[in-house]
Amino acid sequence: MSEEQQLVEAGQMGDKVRAFIESDIGQLILSGADIDKAEAIKDLLELDPFAYNNLPDLQNALAKIQENVVLSGKIQGYLGDAIIRGDQADQLLMSKEES
Repeated sequence: MSEEQQLVEAGQMGDKVRAFIESDIGQLILSGADIDKAEAIKDLLELDPFAYNNLPDLQNALAKIQENVVLSGKIQGYLGDAIIRGDQADQLLMSKEES
């Protein structure tokens, strides 16, 4: 596959991801990720470390909270990265056409 074709495909993927994010389903997923993240932060703030009998139990509780924050960030990151790569590919293609 040529470099130009790769750029075209990256640009198309960015457009598809942008359209997905703007769709009802995309908005549902992103708002769900935001809600999960907010709930995890709330859980962290409300966590009573003295309620755990031992360090491994406390570590497990913290790991579960972190997992929710990380997962929601990854979802948003993957979608955002696809859009950025698409925009960059489009810009590269436009600059090649102008040359």
